[in-house]
Parts: sequence; structure tokens; C-alpha cells
Amino acid sequence: MTKKVAALAARGNRDGASPSGCAVTFRVDRPAARGKARLLASAYKGGERAMTLEEYQADLAAKGYGPAAEKHWEAGTHNPDHTHDKDLYVWVLEGTFILEMDGRRDDLGPGQTCEVPGGHLHAERTGPEGARFLVATR
Repeated sequence: MTKKVAALAARGNRDGASPSGCAVTFRVDRPAARGKARLLASAYKGGERAMTLEEYQADLAAKGYGPAAEKHWEAGTHNPDHTHDKDLYVWVLEGTFILEMDGRRDDLGPGQTCEVPGGHLHAERTGPEGARFLVATR
């Protein structure tokens, strides 16, 4: 792991849990100055911040996942509906990793995680800046 990855792992300030099985939830903030609703993504790790690299690695071991591999997808990457034979556990390092599953779209940013059960139909995309992420299987 690079120092940059470790630094990104320590960042965060997010919480929540998603009904789609993805460790992300959404809330709407209404800034008084604009009067418009703004959608904010927030990551889950049982508290007020994003998951750290150490927490992700401990969670992998606790849940029986193998070692994580680092991936980099360019901007605009689209992986249409598909399944995997194994469960996946993703942790975003940089950019935006978009998961579409169970009729829901979750845009994941740095420090956010998602688990996709094996055999579960889903699609993956990246945002305009692409995405770097760790992914483990079991």
C-alpha cells in the first residue's frame, strides 16, 4: 500500500447504512442560503467517520475475505448488469465508484465501502474522475 493510500484511508467524516446492502446511505441537507436540497453520501463504520484502511483490513479478516487487490478504473467505465461467483467487498480510495443494485444507485467516495453478495445482479460505473478502490472476495 502506498503512503497516499494510507493517507486517504485516514480521511473521512461519514456514517450510515444502506438498505441495498451497500455500506452507504443518503440524507438530504437543505442549505438555508440556497433553499435547494443537496444529496450527501455517507459511509458506514458505526460512527461519525469513514472506514480506515486498518478497519477495512480487520473487517475483511473478520468476515472471511481474502486479501484485497487495488484496482483503477478510468473515468466513464461502465460494467453493465452482471453477477460474480464470489462475494465482493469494495473500499474506495479515490474518485467515485457507482454501484447499481436492487433498483438503487449508490455513489461511493473515498473511505466508503460496499459488499455485493455472490450471484447478485448489479452494475458498476465510475464518476467523471474515475475510481481507485480495493476489492476482496470470499
